[in-house]
Amino acid sequence: MITYNHAEFIHHAIEGILSQDTQYSFELVIGEDLSTDKTRQICESFQGENSKIIKLLPSEANLGMMKNFKRTIKECNGEYLAFCDGDDIWSHKNKLQKQIDFLKKNQNYLGVFSEVDYIDSNNNKIGQSNRMPNTTKSFDFNYLVERNIIHTCSFVVKRQAISEKCIETLEKFPVGDLPLFLLSSLSGQIFGIKEQLASYRIGSGLTVNWNRAQSHQNKLQVLNIINSSVQLSKEQTKHLEFSKIYIYFKLSLSYAKDGDLLKSLKYYFIFIKSTMMFKLLNRHKPIRKINFKDYLKPIWYILLFNAIRNKK
Repeated sequence: MITYNHAEFIHHAIEGILSQDTQYSFELVIGEDLSTDKTRQICESFQGENSKIIKLLPSEANLGMMKNFKRTIKECNGEYLAFCDGDDIWSHKNKLQKQIDFLKKNQNYLGVFSEVDYIDSNNNKIGQSNRMPNTTKSFDFNYLVERNIIHTCSFVVKRQAISEKCIETLEKFPVGDLPLFLLSSLSGQIFGIKEQLASYRIGSGLTVNWNRAQSHQNKLQVLNIINSSVQLSKEQTKHLEFSKIYIYFKLSLSYAKDGDLLKSLKYYFIFIKSTMMFKLLNRHKPIRKINFKDYLKPIWYILLFNAIRNKK
């Protein structure tokens, strides 16, 4: 668990973990990153009452999300790693047992995740995820690099799936969730349980302040770092490049909507050039879903924005 300024939510997150009904012991490692609210005091209080379970990692200086994530993972010694940010909740008391049982019985899988409930700042359920397709429950790198369907708070992975080299690479990334899933799936399958075993909080955390363009840029940066840091197979590289091309289109569309015409045109032409180069129009599912009118959307936004600006 990593946490920063989660005083309003951290007790729910910790209680959800401590209430897990398991047939084995587990350790909760908390990376507390010098919060400016009472997050550390709350964590210290829980540690004092549960010293055999909770290992608290306080910070003397703010490390930032990814360095904190890296040092927290390095302090985990168990056979399996399970994740929960300081504002999310393991809402199903058998979550951990159910997921570990699956991994023990299915040795060919490296990780497992589930669907989640969406909750607001008052813990009210406001929806639920439905990211998994009905056609499969087994996912590899090639699938996940194109479609991020996993919520971190629902994810459990075998410790052996994440090499020390991968852990050292973590702090290079702008975000922690997508790299974690992709690095975990490099050498094996990830299974999806179509049941809500955790609760993901909407409206809090770092991503609240990101617009769509920033989210797409983050994913593009993640893919570039993985491509340069990890030895991928030819097929994995192809799927990664396919995913980048789709991100170029989404970036062009996002910047056009934001009125940033130069960046919109830049990524639009990169998208068109890359699409023609790889001949992907009939081979890459997400791109194939874009019809001719969709291809012209960024241009329409640009022309509309210019027309409105000229009238002013």
